Amino acid sequence: MIQLQNVSVAYGGKVLLDELSLEVAPGRFVAIKGDSGSGKSTLLRVIVGQVRPRTGDIFVGGRPLVAEQLAEIRRTIVYVPQQPAALPGETAQHYLDAPFFFKVNRGASPTATRVTDLLLRLGLRSKLLEQELALLSGGERQRLALVRALLLERPVMLLDEPTSAIDAGNRGRVLEAISSLTGTTVLAVSHDPAVLDAADECYDLVEGRLLAGRQ
Repeated sequence: MIQLQNVSVAYGGKVLLDELSLEVAPGRFVAIKGDSGSGKSTLLRVIVGQVRPRTGDIFVGGRPLVAEQLAEIRRTIVYVPQQPAALPGETAQHYLDAPFFFKVNRGASPTATRVTDLLLRLGLRSKLLEQELALLSGGERQRLALVRALLLERPVMLLDEPTSAIDAGNRGRVLEAISSLTGTTVLAVSHDPAVLDAADECYDLVEGRLLAGRQ
C-alpha cells in the first residue's frame, strides 16, 4: 500500500532520510521509532506530499506520488499530527465537522450516533464537543484527532506520536481502536513502547535508514 524506494531528504546540510526504502503491505500496522530529530515526522510528511524528497520514489496504493496524482492520493490518506492546530474560538464539534465541509467528503458525513460511539470508545465525553479545542488537554486533543481520522475512514492512516500526551489509562483505548481497524494501512512514528508492541512490524530509524526491529 505504501512504498518508498531510495528516498533521501536533507535540511541545512543534515541528511534526515538516506536512500531509505520501506514497504507497508495493505492492512498492516507498522511503527517506526527513533531519536528526536531523526526524521520520523519528515518521513510521514514525505508520504503525504508535504516534503519533496531530494531523490527516490514514493507510491501509495500503487500510484506514484507525483504532482499530477497528489490530490487524488491525498484523498486516500488521513494524516494525524502530534497535536492538532486550534483556530481561535474553534470548538471540538467544529473540529470534527471541518473535513466534511469539503466537497470530497460531504457525502460521508458521520451520524451523531457514530460520533458519540467513537468518543466513548476513546474515553471522551460527548459534552466535550461544546468546548473550545484550545482549552482541551493535550491528551484530549490527541484522542479527538484520532476520532476525526476514524470518521474519515480512509484506507491509509499516518500517525505522528499518537500517544505522546495520553495517560496510561486511555492509551489502551487508543491502541485497541488502531489495532482493530480492518483494511486500513497504518504507519505510526512513536517513542512509546506500547505503540511499538501493538504494531505488526517495527523499525528503527537510525542515521537516515531503517533497521529491522520486529517483523
